[in-house]
Amino acid sequence: MSGIGVKGQAILRNSRVAIIGAGATGSTIAEMLARAGVGFLRIVDRDIVDLSNIPRCHLLEYSDYLERRPKSLAVADKLSRISPHIAVEPLILNIDSSNISEIIRDVDLVIDALDNLETKLLLNEASIMHGKPYIYVGVEGVYGMVLPVIPGETACLRCVVRDYINMNRGCDVIGTHIVAVTMISAIASSIAIKILLRKSIDSTLYYIDASTLEITALKVKRDPRCPVCSLKRFELMDRKLEEREISEVCGTPGVYVVSPTLLKNLDLSDWDVKKGRDYTIYRKGSIEIIEFERHVLILARNARNADEVLKLIRRK
Repeated sequence: MSGIGVKGQAILRNSRVAIIGAGATGSTIAEMLARAGVGFLRIVDRDIVDLSNIPRCHLLEYSDYLERRPKSLAVADKLSRISPHIAVEPLILNIDSSNISEIIRDVDLVIDALDNLETKLLLNEASIMHGKPYIYVGVEGVYGMVLPVIPGETACLRCVVRDYINMNRGCDVIGTHIVAVTMISAIASSIAIKILLRKSIDSTLYYIDASTLEITALKVKRDPRCPVCSLKRFELMDRKLEEREISEVCGTPGVYVVSPTLLKNLDLSDWDVKKGRDYTIYRKGSIEIIEFERHVLILARNARNADEVLKLIRRK
């Protein structure tokens, strides 16, 4: 193709990309970059495939939901079938300040396909700290946004999101249109290829409305008072981690992430046990506990909140 050619294809073949989040936008962007010939994709997600993922997620299938497959593994398997010439590394991880540096240290580009604002801002900080180009991707309903961030050149996410507002607004599932997902992922993938080919990137926020098929490009300025990209203050990266006993997984109803310490203190001797690839499932009644190497998920569809989940598993 004009503008890429054999030389450009070789650059893509030798490029390394970390996609953080393997849901709607993450799986779609991963597929596009794989088909474009990007040589290495690291797919990071802490969650399992939920029924609500199927209508909006490229690459995820109903069988993935039935088998309780981790999203990163499900996406990685599909990508490997698309092309044997790309390397795919799935990581089942709960992203925080203790591991994000290791995750992005050896890649050329970081793509944010998360659905949690605080973790997005953490990823923005980590990318600026390590000088990694970063693409923010967000989608909700029929609307979506993409912001490419080139450290030292363009505005960063914190320039746009100036205050930590609504970071804990809840974890309700918000409907997302597959057309909006595809449109916004196509824009993000196009920008990703330009970044990998070392082409100039403007400081622009792209906004789409899938209901009207409108794409708006808004110029954004780098804030000289931005605590992250200008003043190099990394509040979220430097924050001392507090181990939470349990917290809800946004976007997946009835799923909670719990500390491994909590699991060790439970008597699971009379629970049904199923060994899977890279994880173990404990099942009793309507409760499922999924143990990964570095974190634990609990599926409790009938529980109303985290406190009720704790009561249920301790009573059982």
